Amino acid sequence: ATASQEWRAGWTVVVACMAGMTLLGMGFLTIPAFFAPLEHEFHWTRGEFSSAFLVYAGASILLAPLVGRVLDRWGVRRLALPGCVLVGIAWALFATLTGSLVQWLLLWLFLASACQMIMVTVWSAAISRYFAVSRGLALSFTMGANGGTQLIAPNLANYLIEHQGWRTAFVVMG
Repeated sequence: ATASQEWRAGWTVVVACMAGMTLLGMGFLTIPAFFAPLEHEFHWTRGEFSSAFLVYAGASILLAPLVGRVLDRWGVRRLALPGCVLVGIAWALFATLTGSLVQWLLLWLFLASACQMIMVTVWSAAISRYFAVSRGLALSFTMGANGGTQLIAPNLANYLIEHQGWRTAFVVMG
């Protein structure tokens, strides 16, 4: 197949993968906007707040090989579609925070588990199945979606927090 044939057949895959990368990047690009409101409301220290990243990283290390195996067995669609829904639900659930650090860390564990289903590996596998001649370009569009997320998501989160409160912001971001 030529590059143009690949793009005619696979452009929707690239768009879907870009949306998935946007969802994946949304959390880490917006969570700094939530630092001050959550610290203020729950009197958490920066260390307590940031302990969530340790949970996320630990879960990612443990789950990544399992996700790769499931990806090979089930395919991209059967992993990514539920993953997108679960990531949205996970972010929305942060609106239910009560100030419990245990709840905070469990929500991050849930988010980390869900995010494994929409990691870069998943989107790269989808692109690799549709593109050979123009794979680099298709991957660059997919990965470039984080650039748009970096421009829009933090500003949106700040706006929502300022005008609607942090709970609504978590729901909308989810």
